[in-house]
Amino acid sequence: GFIVNVKFLGRKGSNIIFYAVAFAGCIAYAFCPKDEQALSYVLLTVAKFGISGAYNIIYIYCAELFPTQVKGAALGAILLCSRFGSIIAPFVAKGLPNPLLWFSFAAAFNVGVAFFLPETRGKPMFDTIQEIEDANRRKSSQLSSKQASIKYSIGVDNSSN
Repeated sequence: GFIVNVKFLGRKGSNIIFYAVAFAGCIAYAFCPKDEQALSYVLLTVAKFGISGAYNIIYIYCAELFPTQVKGAALGAILLCSRFGSIIAPFVAKGLPNPLLWFSFAAAFNVGVAFFLPETRGKPMFDTIQEIEDANRRKSSQLSSKQASIKYSIGVDNSSN
């Protein structure tokens, strides 16, 4: 299912869905009655599934999001942050009441941040930062020429101001 999800939804959509699944599993577990052991295991498994899927997509997404020139450093920074999270997770679990509630906040934050990331499925992969800047300039000039043609076609004239 993971490969199908990435293929049809793209990296951004898949990332959002997996983080949302992790959020749902964590938040549901946080409010699950403690005497419901079977339900607790199911909710923890759902949360683990979501975070594992999101973590795997990060490798694909990072490889497509960053140009070759900085790809290794970017992936290293992302993995450093994830390892830091792994280091502090036991302290959060022991030191805070209801730790899965706090982990659900992290998953919700990641869902929010993922909305601002660009989709990379079907887009060209760049080798340098300069290539990205050139592509963005071309895109913005195409957009401004489209806006000008729309204004011209509907008869909007800004020269009279």
